[in-house]
Amino acid sequence: MDSRWPTTPLRRPLSRRRLLALAGGSAMAAALPRPLAAGGSDARTLFVKVIEDFVAKGFGARGAIAVSRHGRLAVVHGAAMAPGERQVLASCSKAVTGLAIARLITQGRLRLDAPLSEVLADVIAANGPPADPRLLAVTVDQLHRHTGGLATNDRGDPTNGAQIRDLVARYVVERNIPRRALVAHLLRFPLARSPGESYLYSNADYLLLAQIVEEVSGQPYEVFCKTEVLTPAGVPGAAVDPNWAWRDGVGGWRMNTPEYLAFARLFDSRPPTVFGPAVTAALRATGGPYVDAPRKTVYAFGMNQRPGQKGETVRWHNGNHPG
Repeated sequence: MDSRWPTTPLRRPLSRRRLLALAGGSAMAAALPRPLAAGGSDARTLFVKVIEDFVAKGFGARGAIAVSRHGRLAVVHGAAMAPGERQVLASCSKAVTGLAIARLITQGRLRLDAPLSEVLADVIAANGPPADPRLLAVTVDQLHRHTGGLATNDRGDPTNGAQIRDLVARYVVERNIPRRALVAHLLRFPLARSPGESYLYSNADYLLLAQIVEEVSGQPYEVFCKTEVLTPAGVPGAAVDPNWAWRDGVGGWRMNTPEYLAFARLFDSRPPTVFGPAVTAALRATGGPYVDAPRKTVYAFGMNQRPGQKGETVRWHNGNHPG
């Protein structure tokens, strides 16, 4: 294991203090403004008010907030819930998949420019070529950036609605879809755009990345993520919710708020970073394709990121699910 990989949580400072709230099945992460750097009871009161207002104004039925300062937990508070209660992260889970991919790249076992024709060669050989030949050229880099051209959400996304209903019904007793069967399903759908053309958020991107984690590591997805990412980051209790098993790589992880904050600090790309040069460069990228061009927002390894006002990097993600 890389000797620079952290072995205890919250001992290396984040690039900025981060706010994380999990509320009513939704997750929200944002950097906090510099004027709050002084800390103390006034700052803590403000953070508590943030999450209390979040719930009071109906943005979520309940929520929790965790704030770190100088690499240590400074505030933990729950509104209508215990802050230590684990919740399904929904799409905030993509960051776990993203950093599992980053770990494989740092280990020299995977390349950002590796195409699906290479990294999923066995799956493709077993199921035949994809319906859209362009899919073979989609790279790992394009998948983690959502620029591979796969369809988004309800607009033809093969992981949603009518596109996935028959496959889910086939495995209703098992309550899970075998990963290779899921990938074979994804290969039957055309791309919505040409690879690399533009940003287009797609759950299918991260389901394919989860399969790549298994193919390259030779381990089950959850095992690799826990062993190589979460436990070393100080989050050994994180796990995939059984009800979200086939969607693990895009939305299935369960953590509480302090755990997600501890995990999220791995995105700090300042030296000494736990990732190699290729990953570090991607975590500092400011070039397109953009999520939001005016703000130079890009997507990388499961997080939105953009330059802050004082040279820092601001990262965040949203997630939601019914219930």
